[in-house]
Amino acid sequence: MPKEKPMDADSGAQKLPKLLTEAEAARILRVSAKTLTSWRSSGRYPLAYVKIGGRVVYESDALRSFIENRTVMQRAKPR
Repeated sequence: MPKEKPMDADSGAQKLPKLLTEAEAARILRVSAKTLTSWRSSGRYPLAYVKIGGRVVYESDALRSFIENRTVMQRAKPR
């Protein structure tokens, strides 16, 4: 019987998302991990997360989308 190869994020037809710890996600967003916990429990911001057992992780694409959706373009000043 052939030995199975371990699956990594780049193998296979579908690329797996990069998962970030709560601390890593907090650093990227420049908030505390406690703030992320508060956002999750209150539903204040629509930031998707993944629950694995008791751990919470964030997909890098979800963080990128969250940042893009909250980006405010500077408005031109009226003349």
